[in-house]
Amino acid sequence: MGFIRNTLKSKNGTGLYKCDLVIGVPGKFELADTTQAYYASTYTFVYAEGRGMDELHIAEDIMKISAKNLQQIRIGVFDRGPGQFWIHQHDLFAIAVPYVAQTGSFTVNPINILDDIVNNEIDATIIGGPIAGYYLKKSNEHNLRVLPLESSRHNPQMKFDYQIAMAVRFGEQKWKQKIVELIKKNKEAIDTILDDFGIPRIPLLQKQ
Repeated sequence: MGFIRNTLKSKNGTGLYKCDLVIGVPGKFELADTTQAYYASTYTFVYAEGRGMDELHIAEDIMKISAKNLQQIRIGVFDRGPGQFWIHQHDLFAIAVPYVAQTGSFTVNPINILDDIVNNEIDATIIGGPIAGYYLKKSNEHNLRVLPLESSRHNPQMKFDYQIAMAVRFGEQKWKQKIVELIKKNKEAIDTILDDFGIPRIPLLQKQ
């Protein structure tokens, strides 16, 4: 909350801006001007093996689980975001465990919900793919599975896939163009970094 206002649009005591570039913003971002996307990812359904969901190949397979077994599954859900709409669409609120929304505050760590799966406090959750991928890459938790979620064509509130870009201030076209050129020039190195962090990716849109 207020991140762009306090960074990209904020000046320090000497009259200079605190920063000139923000990475990792949605391609369609209202608070700043954005470059062309440099990767795309999705929200994911993360679950632990051995807790009644091992037959899942796509997230929607959860509806194939018997009603009796489904009642024993606990799905952690943030109280704002597309995950709750997915839970609602599949009529799973009875087995949902609420979590505080991701506000961007350093006091609210979204990784805690994945720790709770590992600690058997919940069995699954819906969370951004970059967070899930990085967690699995660093934690060596080999019993967690990550399934990408597909956006709904009929419900705009259930958007799960995002084109990720970099942000500059409005009106700084020369600076923006320089960043665009650097992204193109360093695409291979950027992809290597994303792979190193375990970021699940989907194809970029050709036109944005």
